Amino acid sequence: MTTSVTKVVGENIRVLRRDARVTLDQFAAVARDYGLAWSSGRLGSLESGTMAALSVETLYTLAVVAGRLTGRTVTLAELLAARDEVTITERLHIGPAALALAVSGVPVPVSAAFTSEGTLATPTYPIRDADRRACADLGVDLATGIAAMARLWEGRPLSAQRDAIAEPGANAQRLGIIARRLKAQLKVELAEGNTH
Repeated sequence: MTTSVTKVVGENIRVLRRDARVTLDQFAAVARDYGLAWSSGRLGSLESGTMAALSVETLYTLAVVAGRLTGRTVTLAELLAARDEVTITERLHIGPAALALAVSGVPVPVSAAFTSEGTLATPTYPIRDADRRACADLGVDLATGIAAMARLWEGRPLSAQRDAIAEPGANAQRLGIIARRLKAQLKVELAEGNTH
């Protein structure tokens, strides 16, 4: 299953708006304070994924508005964090974390290969429950955590790095030991990343 960039942003804005407990009208009013001439209907179109492409300026402004309403920093990576593969163009599809990683400073891979359907595929790894748990345990949002993981382990999330280190047929206890060691590395990376 694939999704569009606009749909990804719309779904994330809906979650942030609901977390802030504001209506479409209230969100649109704050957006207008920051120069977006948006109505509640236009915001509804974004949330439903029916709006046309978004500019970087609009994405940035939406992050500012969401941050003001939630009372916390909202990153572009958070707005671009997807659950499914994302369609960039008709011939380029990327993995769920690729957009969030790209705006977090992780290089965009240039060694893409064509799939059997004739579309470009960039190397990606699925985001698993172990990756989500590690982020939650360390108190960071998924996009921030995945970006730190990618910096540490050549684009791989914790779960893929754990599997790469583990010997074939490793039991759950062994996988847990490896995951804890990797989580400690991730904690250091996150702390160092916050001081740059």
